[in-house]
Amino acid sequence: MNNKLICFLKELEYIKEYIPPEAFNDLVRKATALAEKDDRLLIASEAAKRLGVSRTTIWRWSKNQLLNFYQLPGGQIRIRESDLEDFIEKHRLISIFTDNGQQNPRQLLI
Repeated sequence: MNNKLICFLKELEYIKEYIPPEAFNDLVRKATALAEKDDRLLIASEAAKRLGVSRTTIWRWSKNQLLNFYQLPGGQIRIRESDLEDFIEKHRLISIFTDNGQQNPRQLLI
């Protein structure tokens, strides 16, 4: 489950008592389906750009099992966007790009 969905579900809990149960369940179901559909695979250079590091660093983190990845038969790796968000959260990193594509200054890297 990606971080955006977790935050949304937490917010939804605050208003749960004001919504009919069937509407609440429908919202949870739709949000979960949308989050799963939206979880795309990133290539190493996309993940590196998002974190402001090199592709080599992404490879090293993947090989050292710090970052979940999928390896294709040709050796290329793909990183699920939700796994990258979890990595950022776990290591308290700040992506250098916001959701709308604006660049943030880098604050902390491991």
